[in-house]
Amino acid sequence: MTVPEPPPRWRADDPVDPHWSAPSPAQPHPAWPAPPEPPPRRRRLVLVLAPVVGLALLVALTAGFGGFRQRTDRVHDVAVGGPISTGPYVFTLQRATAQSVDSLGQRIVRVIVYGTVANTGDEGQTPSTSQFYGKKPTDPSYASVQYVNVGTSSDGTGGQTVTPGLPPVELRLIYEFDGRWTPTDSFRVVITDLTQVDRTLGGKDPHLEPDPDTAYRVTVPVRVLPRSS
Repeated sequence: MTVPEPPPRWRADDPVDPHWSAPSPAQPHPAWPAPPEPPPRRRRLVLVLAPVVGLALLVALTAGFGGFRQRTDRVHDVAVGGPISTGPYVFTLQRATAQSVDSLGQRIVRVIVYGTVANTGDEGQTPSTSQFYGKKPTDPSYASVQYVNVGTSSDGTGGQTVTPGLPPVELRLIYEFDGRWTPTDSFRVVITDLTQVDRTLGGKDPHLEPDPDTAYRVTVPVRVLPRSS
């Protein structure tokens, strides 16, 4: 077998220029933007750790404000007429009426919840309006009570102080709603528990305040009265 000869190589016959120098690396055109340099290692580290640190801070703040604690608020359902003990009081709720009435030139719906209250403490107490809330079962939220009347005075309006050591006296919780509010055959009342607090220096002014963590819920029947003229 005959091996072919390699092709002849081209060789310039001109003499080499003694002033010739090696070509310099290509330079970008002045009108072209230079390519961005890759971020240094420290910058890349910050970009990676920033979301992690932010998430850790959010978790710490949420835990610090009790966001992951188990809810401790409790709502106890009580039957109509059942006793509800909060602080020195023992309440019962039995029934309610609803009536469209005129108040200061405006049409409203007034709901009056009837029950009893007794004071098992050592001194007279006045139930706080911030302890009672009410709504019809289909309402999205509760309304605060407008008035709390205790006992019966000569004009039928009643007072506010509950005297200790006496048998239960009449209790009336009065709610007022917009005239477009439509009553139903039941009304739901929530009574919050009471806790004793004292925010003064030296503890010289202990008093009772509603405790939002514990409440009692009663649904009473409603009798809708004719609209008043």
